Amino acid sequence: MKQDLRKHRQPLSRKCVKNEHTCSRADGDLCDVYLFPEAKWRLGDCPMADTELKTQTAKIQTGKKRVGQQKQKQKRGLR
Repeated sequence: MKQDLRKHRQPLSRKCVKNEHTCSRADGDLCDVYLFPEAKWRLGDCPMADTELKTQTAKIQTGKKRVGQQKQKQKRGLR
């Protein structure tokens, strides 16, 4: 069964190769983990990609911090 799936593997996405660094999970020009590596990069970073390949985003810090929730008044129903 695995041999049948390996026949249908697609080549690596261009995001799997960055600045002469190829993903460690690549088997030549094919991905060893996913059949369709382009689909894993479509919505963001590939979960199995090396840290060098993932996009680095700076987190924007806001001035507000949430300390705790206020207690809400409970309404008692009439009996």
